[in-house]
Amino acid sequence: MKSGSEPAGSPYANHCLRPRHRTGRELDHDSAPGILGLLPGPAIEPGQQLVVDLGGLTFCDSTGIPVLIAARNVALAAHSTIALAAVPDRVSRIFSIVGLDQVFPTHATIQGAEVA
Repeated sequence: MKSGSEPAGSPYANHCLRPRHRTGRELDHDSAPGILGLLPGPAIEPGQQLVVDLGGLTFCDSTGIPVLIAARNVALAAHSTIALAAVPDRVSRIFSIVGLDQVFPTHATIQGAEVA
């Protein structure tokens, strides 16, 4: 999904992945396959940023971490960057415990991630 004010194909355009779907606001064993299917793959271009919007996320189990790592791998394979936006406090604490706060830049809002 495209986001931002730059035209599609611009190196400054962003892709925004919002892991919200019919299963609710959870990133777990049941929802992971659907969220992995949302990854942009070859649609993301070098220099773009993949923004993962976690606003509204109420639950993340151990299955959610590999999903986010997969998103990071997609971005890096495309010579792009990744950022997390609107990470809930509970999830942020988990990321800190497992060291993901050192892997993913995080921003309070999607807009903050897009301008960073």
